[in-house]
Amino acid sequence: MNLTKPALDKVIIVTNDFDFNGDMLHETIHRHAGNTVGGRYHLNSEGNAVMVNVREQRDTKRSMSITFNPSNTTLNTVLNVLADNEIQTDVMSAKVNRFDIQRQGIDMSKPIEAYHDVFFAGSNTLSQHIKHDGTAYARTHSAEVCFYDKVKEAQQKKGVIDPLFGAKNCFRMEYRSRTTDNCAAKGVGTFGALVSLKEIDLNELYIEGVTSLLPNLHKIETKRNNPVSSSKDIADYVAKRHKQNKVLWFMSYSGRLLSLEDCLTAADYLFPGKTKKDAQARWRAKDMMRKIYATKCEPDNVLIVQELQSFLKFEL
Repeated sequence: MNLTKPALDKVIIVTNDFDFNGDMLHETIHRHAGNTVGGRYHLNSEGNAVMVNVREQRDTKRSMSITFNPSNTTLNTVLNVLADNEIQTDVMSAKVNRFDIQRQGIDMSKPIEAYHDVFFAGSNTLSQHIKHDGTAYARTHSAEVCFYDKVKEAQQKKGVIDPLFGAKNCFRMEYRSRTTDNCAAKGVGTFGALVSLKEIDLNELYIEGVTSLLPNLHKIETKRNNPVSSSKDIADYVAKRHKQNKVLWFMSYSGRLLSLEDCLTAADYLFPGKTKKDAQARWRAKDMMRKIYATKCEPDNVLIVQELQSFLKFEL
């Protein structure tokens, strides 16, 4: 597996510092961009495009958000596109509303579904889900980490495969800071602060961001037959924190890091009562565990854990 260095991906900045009023801004953008695409304008200059969105605020003022990808659009390009379209604002002082930092793993050993169990076992967030395309998310209100198949994403968006990837398993892990407050807390409250980041700063932001949402990933043992924790430990943890969907939570935390036999044993800890109702609950739990376990890929746990953990290594 080859790993790329962390790099800025999507950036959204917001400003209401214009050299003319909101109506004129809206008219100017509309004149240059024409019709909107999903409510957003795409401004162009010499083949470069910047997405601009003008929004009404509660105090009747308008704000302008600017979205671009730093990997193919430089700061000067953003400034030139705005200037060529008669929009002048202090971009450097604009607040950063979102920034994404991504790192790619090329030549991953398994399909992306094989990594889901380890990904979720490493997460400490209650908001976790998998999209239909296999993208896995661990979220809080202000940030998220997502892990997805870059080749599949490129095919869906562009209909083509980047020659850089070919038919390889190329997966991307992204940290996304999604609120102005969280961006400011990370030390990148303004666009000027963001563009002045050095490569080492970007690495630190990425590692800090990902590990804040996947703090258990480094704790996962990579020795074969030596799982994260015992089935009893995980079952006790789930029982204390979750009153409903205990089996689903248990399988999310443990997955194939435990054997099927260990998972079935955990049903006794999740539903320890002696009543007939408790016995039925244990029977249903074990039946559900068998079905969930049967749908999982049969990964080499050691290699998969090591590959995911490598995304969090600090390398320049």
